[in-house]
Amino acid sequence: MKRNRAGLGQDCEQVDRPVDTIEKTISTRFDATEPADQFAERLERLAALGIEHAVVITSGPWTEDTVTRLAAAGGGPG
Repeated sequence: MKRNRAGLGQDCEQVDRPVDTIEKTISTRFDATEPADQFAERLERLAALGIEHAVVITSGPWTEDTVTRLAAAGGGPG
């Protein structure tokens, strides 16, 4: 990921665009068996790397239970 961030910085420099104007986003999977606190810790590690937004996907349909668990991780309404 650090290499990608360095490359982004170089690309921005070439076109005279501040890297801070780019929103850093990642897609990540919320597994049905993953504890909410473990998912929250993963999001915290990504945030420490400069990720500002996470697009969360699941392996199946979103269910009330999945949304409740995601909210418990601090990643959604609740």
